[in-house]
Amino acid sequence: MAAIGEGSGLSVDGPPHNTPVCIRNDQIGAGRVDALIDHRPVIGDLVDDLTGGHVHHLAAILGQAVDDGLIGRNPARRTELPRATEPERRYLTAKQVTRLTEAMPTRQHATMVYVLAYGGLRWGELVALRRGRVDSLRRTLQIAQSATEVAGYLEFGTTRTHQSRIVHLPAFVSELLGRHLEDIEDKPEAFVFPAPRGGPLRYPNMRKAVWDRARDQAEGDLADITPHDLRHTCASLMRATGADVKAIQQQLGYRNATITLNTYTHLFEGDLAAVMDRLDTKTASKTRPGRGRRPSSASTKSPLTRGFVGSGGETRTHNLRINSPLLCRLSYPGSERDGTTVQLGIERREQ
Repeated sequence: MAAIGEGSGLSVDGPPHNTPVCIRNDQIGAGRVDALIDHRPVIGDLVDDLTGGHVHHLAAILGQAVDDGLIGRNPARRTELPRATEPERRYLTAKQVTRLTEAMPTRQHATMVYVLAYGGLRWGELVALRRGRVDSLRRTLQIAQSATEVAGYLEFGTTRTHQSRIVHLPAFVSELLGRHLEDIEDKPEAFVFPAPRGGPLRYPNMRKAVWDRARDQAEGDLADITPHDLRHTCASLMRATGADVKAIQQQLGYRNATITLNTYTHLFEGDLAAVMDRLDTKTASKTRPGRGRRPSSASTKSPLTRGFVGSGGETRTHNLRINSPLLCRLSYPGSERDGTTVQLGIERREQ
């Protein structure tokens, strides 16, 4: 049991990363929930999760406890959460991605970096990727599973959105992946990126033995890059080539385009000015509506007034006092219905 903040009286079981929070029944109370949030710096990432959607889950659990008669009221129902801060995201250029791959110790790890940077996979999706879900001909990956490390164990389940998706890869990345698969067991269920001794990759081991060393070797602007930064890099590289928000959403597997746009709003800044510049080109000027331009006489002619064109090109009837198609129809009722036109007072049927 590790205490959360001095005097809070609240404690949790287990290590502070990716583990369920266990709170004893005698610790539940409004003050305890507030203390859990107020002492966020003490337990780091664990409470960072709780200050987001997990607090709402806690409220739902406590609500069920109220319904079951275990507690009198829900202390998390009206808990005020601190305002969420927008995390700083790192984006690599294509050249920086290449530098990082060159610092990797093996071809497998270099290919892994390229797949993360150009495929936009989450780390758990990369770990769970099987050989049978790689289509080298179409240059695609089927992302249907994800691996999550919980209390030292890997649990395999659906993706974060509980939906499978197809990820497309550039030709050069697909070729690198194809050469890498030559060294992988030829079975559909084989992991595409296995651990050195077989089985799935473990994030802590990979960070310590491979990633951090390669990152330090690359030095400079890559000193603090994490594997998750390559997912954001994929969005940036796609946007630089003109991809719209829907394409980025489908590639990275966000639940909808709104979440994608909220996440990468800054990547789309400046679009409005560019659109206005394109609208101001000479080509666009051809589509601008004319001002003060009178419609041609041909466009205003009707079967009723056809043939009544004066010397000035204006529509006329045989009666000089009647120069309106509407007045003409009123003067000669039934002519529009039966196709008759009137010219110089003589009725004739159009052929």
